[in-house]
Amino acid sequence: MAKASNIAIADALLRQFRSGLEPDKIAEGLAAFLIEERRIGDKNAILRDVERQLFNLESTLYVRTTSASELTAELNQQISEIFSRSTEAKKVIISSEINQDVIGGVRCQTTDLVLDLTIRRQLQQLKGAITVN
Repeated sequence: MAKASNIAIADALLRQFRSGLEPDKIAEGLAAFLIEERRIGDKNAILRDVERQLFNLESTLYVRTTSASELTAELNQQISEIFSRSTEAKKVIISSEINQDVIGGVRCQTTDLVLDLTIRRQLQQLKGAITVN
C-alpha cells in the first residue's frame, strides 16, 4: 500500500476540523496514525502543510515567536502588521514561546519565513562583518 503524502494527511486533518470533530480527537487520531505508520518524524512537516493550506484557503498565517520574556500587546500588533503586509494575510495568529536562552529581541517564524531580530543573531552578523587587518 502506498504511503499517504504529508499534504494528503494535512488535507484530511482540515476536513475533520471543518466537519466539527473536536481538536482533541483529531490530535489523538493523528498521533495514533503517526505511531502506527512509524512516521512520528513527519509531525512537524504535516503541521506546516496544514498551516500552508489554511493560508491558501483562508489567508490565515500562523507566526511563532520566541523571546526571553513575554511580548507586549503592542509588539504583537506590530509583528502581526509586518507579516500581514509582507504576506497579504487577512488574519495573523501569533503563538509565543519564552526561551531564557534568547538574550533579547525576538525571533518570528512561519512555515516559510523567518524574521530573526534576536541579539544573538545581531552578534553573529557583527562577528561576520569584522575583518582583521
